[in-house]
Amino acid sequence: MSQLPEFNKPPIIEVVFGIQFEPIPLEAPKVGAFWQRIRKDYPKTQTAPLLPAVKEMFGGHGAQQEISFFQTSIQRTFFLDETEAWLVQLQPDRFLTNWRRLDPTADYPRYASVKAKFEDSVSRFLHFCSEEALGNPRVNQLELTYINHIALDAGELDLASVGKIFRDLQWGKPRDVLPEPESLAWKVTFPIHEITSRLHVSLNHAIRRLDEKPLFILELTVRGMPAADSAPPWNEWFNASHERIVRAFADLTTDFAHQNLWSRIR
Repeated sequence: MSQLPEFNKPPIIEVVFGIQFEPIPLEAPKVGAFWQRIRKDYPKTQTAPLLPAVKEMFGGHGAQQEISFFQTSIQRTFFLDETEAWLVQLQPDRFLTNWRRLDPTADYPRYASVKAKFEDSVSRFLHFCSEEALGNPRVNQLELTYINHIALDAGELDLASVGKIFRDLQWGKPRDVLPEPESLAWKVTFPIHEITSRLHVSLNHAIRRLDEKPLFILELTVRGMPAADSAPPWNEWFNASHERIVRAFADLTTDFAHQNLWSRIR
């Protein structure tokens, strides 16, 4: 395989590594006990609603997912470092590690660094489960997500010029009745047969809270499970998923955007 596309100024604002597993009895005291183990690195906490379990299904016709909810009094817990750019998310059936670009001037730490953080945190969690008699979580899915914010400068780019950034989308002119669009939402999925997974791509138009400027949010997520008996560190799956996301980003976007927005290196 040729080298992966690389950009000097990628628009990445968040990367998420995660595992999903059959629910474990993770009550509040256990959550607190796990926090004590990682508190030196993640001294801050927050809570959020639970994420639903989403399982990719294969063997049918077209993209299929199984989405399920379970009842519990426990919320999703965030454990954050001092900068709040790095965090761990924990709920009874999910473990996630995130990097977020909270400072607009911060550099993306690159895939290997985020992966290393995930491997360290998930290893500590699995060790904790073993020691606390929670059992060995039965992992049923892996996930990797890249979220990109692509700012729109009113003087050069706007919603109607979406085709200058995304090669598969175009607002044709002139129109008899329709004015230029004011919002956009687009979703597409692709199978990745070699790792029994699926790539989900979504593109949405939004307004950035920081400065109320318009932007595109491009999210690429790979979910799946390479084999029923796969075990940590799932290295091959994450590497293959990362490669697919990077190549898909380059495939979906234009040469104009590569050179003028993100300074493509190769």
